[in-house]
Amino acid sequence: MRIPRHHLLAAPVIALTTSLAQAHHGQEFLVVQDAAVPTLWSGTVFGSAEWSRDGSDDELSQEPGFLLGIAPRVALGTTMGFSGTENDWAYESVSPFLQVQLTPPESRFRVAVVAGYHFADGSSAPAPAGAAAAPVATPVRAKTPKPASPPRPVVVPPPDPDPDPPCGPAYGPDAPPCPDTASPVIRRKLRHAGHVPPTPAPAPGPAPVASAAGKPSASAAPTPARTTPTPPAESYDGIHRHGEDHAFASLVVEADLTSADKLIINLITLWPEQGKPAWGYAAGYRHAFSHALAAGLEAIGDFGDANEHEIVLGGYASPTHHLTFKLGAGLGLTEASPDFSVRTGVVWRF
Repeated sequence: MRIPRHHLLAAPVIALTTSLAQAHHGQEFLVVQDAAVPTLWSGTVFGSAEWSRDGSDDELSQEPGFLLGIAPRVALGTTMGFSGTENDWAYESVSPFLQVQLTPPESRFRVAVVAGYHFADGSSAPAPAGAAAAPVATPVRAKTPKPASPPRPVVVPPPDPDPDPPCGPAYGPDAPPCPDTASPVIRRKLRHAGHVPPTPAPAPGPAPVASAAGKPSASAAPTPARTTPTPPAESYDGIHRHGEDHAFASLVVEADLTSADKLIINLITLWPEQGKPAWGYAAGYRHAFSHALAAGLEAIGDFGDANEHEIVLGGYASPTHHLTFKLGAGLGLTEASPDFSVRTGVVWRF
């Protein structure tokens, strides 16, 4: 049987089209990590952006990164984080990681592991509990100065302006205590903006003590001044530890349900430098309408007390094999989650 020549020429094109339709490109989801690893010395450059709303608070974040194949089924990558609000935007972190594919890439059931370390911005690390406050200048009795140097000035803060009635130790032992008008300011920490340090408590300083005439005296022994209560520490106990140094790892399990349907599950673990480990998950389902267009449903959340869970509806467009655009809308499922979020992403493969 003789095969027409135009059929022979069309065969490679048909084979190539079929292979592209079934290829595992990698970085195909918004919040879920897939098992694909670039081949040796090929890779991907990707970026994501997120806007979230929690009550009346808005937050923005961006995370560019790359993944490069350095050995068969092994890739090295890193991501960088930038986050904040419209008026407070800063670098947040860098997170190098290694991804290893444990099963053949052509298999319909694939397993991979991801491990790395999250280096948070140094200016964002909160002071350890119980850390000593910064030294504060205290008043001292002036000594006879040396001819070459002036006497050291005495640092005395002014008394409370016009107290009515007079209160506090500055007005004698019989004066009533002053009411505490300051109260802690409790606010929700931004999910990503680890560069925003917690509000420090005012440093204790000397207070004037009443003299024999009933007026504040600078030469009397200092007494502790009233301080503003320290707001509660702002931190997360779950997998959203963006402002703290921590090691992280994920187990990625991926399966092709059909030629057009894919299911992925991530099991996520974090080991912070301070505090107990955190566990979480991410899962995603993706249906390809064609090689160029797909839609999916993704979810991410915590196991344990953090109780942050979000579901994301996503759309994915790949005009070419080398380029993918992603867009999704997320909805928080618990009180600890953001009310609403919009996520975008772009991937370029080389």
